[in-house]
Amino acid sequence: MSAPYISFIVTAWASRRPAALPVLFACLRAQTVQDWECLVLDSDFYPPHVKLCCQDDRVIYLPRPLRRIHEHREMYHVSEWGVKRAIGQYLCFASDDSYYVPWFSERMLAVAERESLDLVLSDLVLGSPQVHGAINSQPFTGSVDKTNFVIRRDKMIPFPGKDDPEGWKIADGQFVEELVRSGARWGKVAQPLVVHN
Repeated sequence: MSAPYISFIVTAWASRRPAALPVLFACLRAQTVQDWECLVLDSDFYPPHVKLCCQDDRVIYLPRPLRRIHEHREMYHVSEWGVKRAIGQYLCFASDDSYYVPWFSERMLAVAERESLDLVLSDLVLGSPQVHGAINSQPFTGSVDKTNFVIRRDKMIPFPGKDDPEGWKIADGQFVEELVRSGARWGKVAQPLVVHN
């Protein structure tokens, strides 16, 4: 079997959000690019209804490596652990309450390939006001969240600050800034492609 085009690395909390993973799986099954794998790292033991909702060989459940996956910095350790298991050419860090339009992978990967980019961001639709800022002196409108970017697997770097005792200070934007400083070529898709509940 050849390596998938994109690996979705999902941090989940199935017992507290039982309806979330089935909807995410439905979003992935609806993708116009079907060459994907989904690695699910759950903070709980996997409830039977979650396993039953997606009978798909592309979904891989991994034993939880840490006890409290949703305690800020530990989520970044878990994401990096998922990267070690992922085999896709590109990575997308999803959470169990992130929902993707069917053309998410197609648009993001097309931009990455066409423009030889290492990192592609999409504006993220949130229930809170958008953040206006700049990355590497280029304007960016939207909230930077792991769920709304794809990165070439071979350009992945450690998440900065994940070992800081004050893990709440870690931000996905900080990771993106560090990627850009490390020389990653980046661009973005203007339209929103992700809804984060």
